[in-house]
Amino acid sequence: MIKKYTTADEDKLKKLITTLNVDSDSLYLTKSPNYICSYAAYEKEEMVALIVAWKSSFHPFCTYFKIISHPEYTALGELIAEVEQNGMAYPLQTGVDEGTVLDHYYLEQDFDLIRKTYLPKINLSNSPGIFSMPNNVKTIHEISSNATLVTNLVSLVKRIYEETHTVNPVAEFELEKWREMIFAEDLLAEGSYVCLDKSGEEVLAYSFLHEAETNDTVELGWVGSRTIFEMEYIISLVGLQMAYAKQKGYQFMEGEFDTTDPYAMNVLSHFTIPINSVLNTYQKKS
Repeated sequence: MIKKYTTADEDKLKKLITTLNVDSDSLYLTKSPNYICSYAAYEKEEMVALIVAWKSSFHPFCTYFKIISHPEYTALGELIAEVEQNGMAYPLQTGVDEGTVLDHYYLEQDFDLIRKTYLPKINLSNSPGIFSMPNNVKTIHEISSNATLVTNLVSLVKRIYEETHTVNPVAEFELEKWREMIFAEDLLAEGSYVCLDKSGEEVLAYSFLHEAETNDTVELGWVGSRTIFEMEYIISLVGLQMAYAKQKGYQFMEGEFDTTDPYAMNVLSHFTIPINSVLNTYQKKS
């Protein structure tokens, strides 16, 4: 039996999350401002699967959904159909860990695999921890009071993000919104770098560093360069960030590397980083 999820089902959902040993995202999404709908599958009064759908203000041109289910549950198509019958805007999009039951299901049902995201965790023990800053490299903190350079950086970040997300386009935002996203609260401004041209007036490349969920780890953020022919500058910046992080006592660096992003993939291939896990992103167009 499949029925529309309501708050009366919350305890059953919590039990399902505990049984499956998965994160609580599905529960949080049902309470999100961007929440659309969710449906629960029941067998003998026990919840065995749930699908939740929502929208994103940042990527508004698709409908996101997430399924959690017992491995033995086979009526996944019926769950997805319930969401589709609500008049959801296509494409539908979801992300799943590679090699899971859901991953195989989407492949078999001819969903489009639009992106792989590699999620490595780098041990910084082999990083030198001692570094000198080239003259043409500045920290984000150092340039933050230079309005011209900041505008140049923000414009470059916006352009590259849009170019590397054409399969799921981003909304149109003013530069000020992008500036706020770059200078986020968790940004490590002293460990985020830009490479400048000889005049010192234009950004050639950038690489951002952020706090992570654990105190011994930093997270590599957005990276990019003015052209694909200047990607070697990104490699230098990331190398400096590894040394910076080790010097500050961090043990690990993690990041997300999308196959649709040549700048990020260049970093991944250069440092031959071991891959911990892979997230596959699928779309259903109609």
